[in-house]
Amino acid sequence: MKKDTVLILILTSLIIVLGISNIYQYKKSLELKIGCGQRISNIVTYALVGVPRLVLDDLSNSTTINEVDLAKTIERVSVAKTFVFTGVEGFSQVRDFLENTEKDLKKLYKLIKQNKREQEIDFLINKIKENQKKSLKAYEEIRNFFQEYMSQRNKEKKGAEWHLLWYKNSVGDSEEFIKIIDKRLKLEK
Repeated sequence: MKKDTVLILILTSLIIVLGISNIYQYKKSLELKIGCGQRISNIVTYALVGVPRLVLDDLSNSTTINEVDLAKTIERVSVAKTFVFTGVEGFSQVRDFLENTEKDLKKLYKLIKQNKREQEIDFLINKIKENQKKSLKAYEEIRNFFQEYMSQRNKEKKGAEWHLLWYKNSVGDSEEFIKIIDKRLKLEK
C-alpha cells in the first residue's frame, strides 16, 4: 500500500511539473510571437504610413521638386524596402508596393533630370500620389478592423493583441490584415 501511495505521489508530482513546464513554454512562445509581431508591425507600419507620408510631402508641390530631394526620397523608400524584405514574411503586396514606388520615383527622377515634358511629369506625380494615398487608406482600414476586433476582447491587452495579429498574418494563421492590404494596394500601372 505504501508503494502505491508513493507511486501516486510521484506520478502526481510529475504531472504537476509537466503542467507547469507546458504553461511556462506556452507563455515564452507567446512572448516571442508578440515580440516578433511588434517588429513586423513596426516595419509594415513604416512601409504603409511612413513612406507614403514622406513621398507625399516631397511631391506636395510639383513645381519645386528637385533632383536632390527626390534622390533622398528614393533612398528612404529603398531602405524601407530592405526592412520589409529582410524582416517581414507574408506581406508580398507591401513589398510590391515599395518596389513600384521606388521604380516610379526613379522614373520621375529621370524625367526631371532630362527636363521632359511637364504633362508627363505631372501624370507620373499624380500616379505616385494616388498609390501613396491607397497605402494610407489600407493602414486606416487595418486600424478600423482592429478597433472592431478589440471591441470583442480584453482591452487591457490591446498592444499584445495588435502585435499577435501581425504575427499571425505573417505566418498565415490569420489573413485579415493581408486581405485588407491586398484589396487596397491594387496599384495604378
